[in-house]
Amino acid sequence: MQKDTIYEDATETAKKIKKELKKAFPKMKFSVTSSKYAGGSSVYVKWIDGPMDEEVKDITNKFKCASVDITDMKVYTPYEYEGEFYNGADFVHTSRKLSAEYKAKIVAHAKTIYEGLNEYEYGYNQKLINAEKDLLQSESNSIENDLEEKESCSKFRQASVINFGERKEKRDLLRMTPEQKLKLMTLEIVFKGKDDLLKALFDEGQTIDELFSSLAKSMFEIKDVNQGYIKHFVRN
Repeated sequence: MQKDTIYEDATETAKKIKKELKKAFPKMKFSVTSSKYAGGSSVYVKWIDGPMDEEVKDITNKFKCASVDITDMKVYTPYEYEGEFYNGADFVHTSRKLSAEYKAKIVAHAKTIYEGLNEYEYGYNQKLINAEKDLLQSESNSIENDLEEKESCSKFRQASVINFGERKEKRDLLRMTPEQKLKLMTLEIVFKGKDDLLKALFDEGQTIDELFSSLAKSMFEIKDVNQGYIKHFVRN
């Protein structure tokens, strides 16, 4: 069941439109004004360059409350916004202008598409619209290609980075004597689950031989060693 319709002034409709345009195009500046006249009211949206007219109308058309039927009679339909139904401005008009610099860019691109382009020919404005869409698509593809290239280069650089720490560990391991390798294995068993502690001890500059010697002395000073030092040795 539809909720009761809320009747609002065109200025309130304009505020909602401006809010939604800000969400959709945060970097774009729009002029949103309202006007009342005999028999109705309208909201006018104006901007320079930026999004194309059809993109803005996708938003603004949702707020118009009136349309004209085949008999030129107004037909009113409330618009829905955030779960409520409103009857506000009759119509919402959009007007986009192009800056001289941007229009020149579009015209130049249009001439590469349409041979002998003439501003007085039929369909000139539509050709400019088509040219702008093509230009925007080309620029979008160029940006995507640049991003893909940067990402590819980044991955290559990451893959090319040499892990000197890992290489040093492998080199040090190859230099160890069989006895030192056995001591290292023993230390890893004793410090099982405490890898960070073992690493911290190594980072302090202690050698495998020094660590192993310190561990052996501390273990054989424990009172319960005589009751089974092997059991104590492997406990977590």
